[in-house]
Amino acid sequence: MSGAVLIWQCRGCGHVMFPARLGCPACGAETFDPVPVREGTITAHTRQRDGSLIVSVAVAGGVTLVARHAGADAASGQRVRLEDRGGEHPAPWALPPGAAATSAARDEKKPAGQ
Repeated sequence: MSGAVLIWQCRGCGHVMFPARLGCPACGAETFDPVPVREGTITAHTRQRDGSLIVSVAVAGGVTLVARHAGADAASGQRVRLEDRGGEHPAPWALPPGAAATSAARDEKKPAGQ
């Protein structure tokens, strides 16, 4: 199911991180709260041999995560929507402005019963 990408905030000191860790690198605490992020800014990008784009995306709290880019082109400074297309393990995707969300993400936004 698709949804917001989750970053993790330490309950001990407030440090945020991605991906989740066993212990906070700032204070050593072992308890965290998930924080959903739905957008960010591309800071770097590269095209793989198969033509797919991989981007670094700066999000809230100073965290930078790596995501696949769903568009044909990417540029540093570009704002993107974020979507987690993973199941048990996070699989962040960056969607360019105007790109359609996956059906699971659209369904998540609908009021119950629709």
